Amino acid sequence: MSMHIKHPDKKNALSIIEASEKELMYTLKLPVIDESAFNIIRNIYECFRMLGDARMISKGFVSQDHIEQIKELETIPVQTERPIKLINTLRRIRHNINYYGYIPTKAEAEDAISIAKACFYPLLEALKKELKSSNPIDLIEKTAYKYALQNAVRYNGKANSGAVIGKLFLEHKDIKKEDVIKTVNEIVKKVNKLSLEQQTKELEKIAPELLHIEVKKADWKELPHAVMGKVKTRMPPEPSKYPHLGHALAFIINRAYADKYQGKCILRFDDTNPELAKQEYIDAIEEDIRWLQLKYDEKIVASTHMNQYYKYTEQLMEMKKAYACFCTQEEVKVGREKRKRCSCSTKYNAKEEWKKMLEGKYKEGQCSLRLVGDMTSDNGVLRDPVIMRISFYPHYLQKNKYHIWPMYDFESAIEDSINGITHIIRSKEFELRLPLHNLIKDLLHLSKEHVIEIGRFNLIGYTTKGREIRELMEQNKVKGWDDPQLVTVKALRRRGFDPQTFWELAKEVGLTKTETNITDHMLEAINRKIIDKKAKRYFMVDANAKKIMIGDHKLKEATVPLHPEIKEHGHRVMNISNEFYVDDEIKKGKIYRFMHLFNFKDNKFVSEPYDPKLNAQLIHWLPVSKELVKVEILMTDGTTTEGLGEPALKDLQVGDVIQFERKFFARLDKKEKEKLCFVYTHK
Repeated sequence: MSMHIKHPDKKNALSIIEASEKELMYTLKLPVIDESAFNIIRNIYECFRMLGDARMISKGFVSQDHIEQIKELETIPVQTERPIKLINTLRRIRHNINYYGYIPTKAEAEDAISIAKACFYPLLEALKKELKSSNPIDLIEKTAYKYALQNAVRYNGKANSGAVIGKLFLEHKDIKKEDVIKTVNEIVKKVNKLSLEQQTKELEKIAPELLHIEVKKADWKELPHAVMGKVKTRMPPEPSKYPHLGHALAFIINRAYADKYQGKCILRFDDTNPELAKQEYIDAIEEDIRWLQLKYDEKIVASTHMNQYYKYTEQLMEMKKAYACFCTQEEVKVGREKRKRCSCSTKYNAKEEWKKMLEGKYKEGQCSLRLVGDMTSDNGVLRDPVIMRISFYPHYLQKNKYHIWPMYDFESAIEDSINGITHIIRSKEFELRLPLHNLIKDLLHLSKEHVIEIGRFNLIGYTTKGREIRELMEQNKVKGWDDPQLVTVKALRRRGFDPQTFWELAKEVGLTKTETNITDHMLEAINRKIIDKKAKRYFMVDANAKKIMIGDHKLKEATVPLHPEIKEHGHRVMNISNEFYVDDEIKKGKIYRFMHLFNFKDNKFVSEPYDPKLNAQLIHWLPVSKELVKVEILMTDGTTTEGLGEPALKDLQVGDVIQFERKFFARLDKKEKEKLCFVYTHK
């Protein structure tokens, strides 16, 4: 592999890293991971991270300490699992070079790469020797464990032995199936005992690169039975809670396909449950839709069609396809379990009882209307479902105008037809309800739609159920629907996620029928790419930062860029004295460099310009000053952390998303008299 760089830019530095990665994969073919050499290999990563600061690139930019630690790797006893950690390190290096800069000159670039070569190649030789003495059974077990976790996370917590064995054959072509079946079965059994959240955390710990969604399409794939200009989809939220990430993805997919075929997409509020529907949720849904940059061609409120539902109900009674039932909920449940229709179907005159229901002569739960379905069906949904029920609960919009309300299946089946929907794209969890919807449409001679059922979006580690979120709020464990511990759209927006992130994620999952387990890792990776060049950089130190004195320098101010790559973001000027706050531990006899400022050693000024011969460790800082801002960050576990920020933070507007240099991204949530309150976005 040639290490020569033809042009002094980031692209060529990346090509070297990619070539190194390919050579490692080809030479070692070892997919397992271990932490034994992580700290030493990490120094290689730190060396390359410095490629991002143009002033750090020059001959000798790697410190002697780094080189000594890398050499020390050769003395470590046999550890067969180091190579893949190095591969993962190379991937992180590529990520950082992509984000943090370029190589300014050909000569300096070649110096940097030659040092990397000196670091990598002795390491490669040592690793090759170790492979010869490794235990192949150990490697297979650890490979199987990794892929069992990946398979489990991908398929809702249940790994499949056959899939894991297939992965093993790809990487260990010399193994025999009969030799590993027992081992793989035991590992899969062990993995399947873990919860989905535990599986995800374990996989993120040992092989985070396997958590990403594989993107195999550049655009929305074709929609079955779609005619250009004729497609009509819908976004049909029930206004009973705030929308979460799963809702957002479903909304986007429906809107995107309407756009793809130059069709229409309606927003329909399925608000016929008076106990749960609220104006607060209507407003929240519309606000989130606007923020997600979704548009709709028509807004429909289902509760304004009550007379339509009544008309169709009476039509079913005329056809002897609906009957009045006075059974309790428990009696209905038992009858459906025994697949036996209750005597109410022949005992009462449906029309007369319906009239009494309309007149308010029955209490809630005393009487309902049930559809004549199929009590012998293996699909329990078809066993004489309730289609209309009594509720005197005041409706947020209709108030007390109605007290007989349609059940979801009845309302939704009718609405989809009268709204002229051509394609329904919805979660596979509605699969069993489709035969009932079709039965209702057949009986009422209503049109049917093309139904595309996609895999459910599982948001790992979070609850999305309205009832559970309300309980958390009642217990004061979350502070509201926008609490950063949640994955409501409102909470993710508050954290500083960009709406384009949800569109990119929706495009990746598309119309797949496989359940998609969405992790923080996936969401944050997409969002990071989008906001990285938008977010300005600022300095912050922890509340317990150490105060140090640096004498002899004559600088009065520092000019610091607001972004290492985007010059248009401008810069800020910080006033400085001889006292500074630092987070890093300052060791005696070691040379340090304050970012964008000067070099120092033993608390004494050394020089202002960057000098590669000094091998100075780069750290960030803040001047001790009354102008500093108190900063509070609300984290995703509900806790808060405090710090001090530079004065320029005062110029931010609420809603601005920034990066605290070398720490994390955050969004300014509110300004208080004594402090600025941020919400943690992600690293």
